[in-house]
Amino acid sequence: MDQRPIASSEVPAPMGAYSQAILGRDGVLHVSGQMGIDADGNLVGEGDVGAQTARALANIDALVRAAGGTRRDVVKLTAYLVDMSGRAEFAAARREWVREPHPASTLVEVSALAAPGVLVEIDAIAVLGR
Repeated sequence: MDQRPIASSEVPAPMGAYSQAILGRDGVLHVSGQMGIDADGNLVGEGDVGAQTARALANIDALVRAAGGTRRDVVKLTAYLVDMSGRAEFAAARREWVREPHPASTLVEVSALAAPGVLVEIDAIAVLGR
């Protein structure tokens, strides 16, 4: 098999027909979009972009660790905010998580996300075994 699903009990179960993450034979890990939702499916930090960002990044961290990596292996983050006015809070929480060298990043505003009350979603790409 060229790819294998990666899962963690620290992350909420998928809301549909997708994997939490997929690890390719080449060591590239693709992490599905993570929101500020805990392992029990509860929204963390209602109305708080910073708290939701921190939880989404913690979920990404758990999935990268489940694949055998660390957050330093993350090479790309893509974040979706429902309101760019939360950018400063997002950036502050992100700064607490990223380390040098900083991953490539994209930040876009969207009209809505997959669950009510969710203000931010982040997906990631990590390269393991470098």
